[in-house]
Amino acid sequence: MEPFYQIINQLLYLRKERNLTQKELAELINTTQSCVARLESGKYNPSLRFLQKIADACDKKIEIKFIPKTC
Repeated sequence: MEPFYQIINQLLYLRKERNLTQKELAELINTTQSCVARLESGKYNPSLRFLQKIADACDKKIEIKFIPKTC
């Protein structure tokens, strides 16, 4: 699975884990529900700053790793 879609899956899991609707998450990060929907559908490529807003709102941290490719 591509890293972009892994991020989307993690964001969906995080939102559902916190029992938040798209609208509730949007309000926490000061954006619109449609922006969250575009993100979750893969139509929006979020910046690291935007991802940090989501992490902060959900009391999480972001961890980025560079790992060797597998053949």
